[in-house]
Amino acid sequence: MPPGAIGSPDSTAPPTSTRLRGVPTPHALARGPPVLDGPTRSPFFSIDLPHHIELEITLCHPLHRWLLLHRQRATDGTALARAIDYSLKRWDALIRFADDGDLPIDNNHLENRIRPIALGRSNWLFAGSLRGGQRAAAVMSLVQSAKLNGHDPHAYLKDVFARLPTQPASRIADLLPHRWQPA
Repeated sequence: MPPGAIGSPDSTAPPTSTRLRGVPTPHALARGPPVLDGPTRSPFFSIDLPHHIELEITLCHPLHRWLLLHRQRATDGTALARAIDYSLKRWDALIRFADDGDLPIDNNHLENRIRPIALGRSNWLFAGSLRGGQRAAAVMSLVQSAKLNGHDPHAYLKDVFARLPTQPASRIADLLPHRWQPA
């Protein structure tokens, strides 16, 4: 095996499942918890403490050493140097998942929830007026709040709009998504 090749003792390749046999890649970990002998605590990524210690030792420490080594080799100001600096400056936050089994390794589930709002921002530029944009934002907030509270947004809005003309002003708060009950 040539010097520096993946798998050779002097390799400087990043730690991956091919480099560190038996260690899952971060992408494999993000897909869900590994099969364990103990119960899990979170639907996203929850594992018991001994496995967290193993994760930190087998995945995080080699990655940190790799980042430090390659930062010394990277020329200041290059994209690689900036990327490594970014990771090293936020190292404690980056490996926080390894200390707490209730924290997911990524936030994809939250990103997917806010994507419609982020996509809508560019559409709201064409609301026609400031008041039109404010109304669109209010409706989008109601729709997303209804989703977060487990309601079908169409059924929720249809029911609210039907009740609104006869709803007493003192009980308008009962129509908010977190308090709403279907008629």
